[in-house]
Amino acid sequence: MVEIIVCVGSSCHCKGSGAVIEQYQDLIRQHQLQKEVTLKASFCHQACTRGIAVSFNGRTIYHLTPESAAAAFTSEVLDQTAQSRPARPAKPTRQTRQDR
Repeated sequence: MVEIIVCVGSSCHCKGSGAVIEQYQDLIRQHQLQKEVTLKASFCHQACTRGIAVSFNGRTIYHLTPESAAAAFTSEVLDQTAQSRPARPAKPTRQTRQDR
């Protein structure tokens, strides 16, 4: 399970944390991660001078922007969940007459 906490304090809000939350909501739906990712908003991460602050499982990334949010989601969420998911079985191949 991945927990994402986006700061929505006044400084981060003014810098676009609302747009970051919307992006993460869309990305979670797009990648069907509703059961694997929890998205929360939090007031003040005590990092007002360091831009939008977002924590991924307790690891905080600073200076995030709406433009860089998707890249952070990919590295912190998609790469992590891909490693923890079991490999999908290969689809059976269809035999042709030449294969028989």
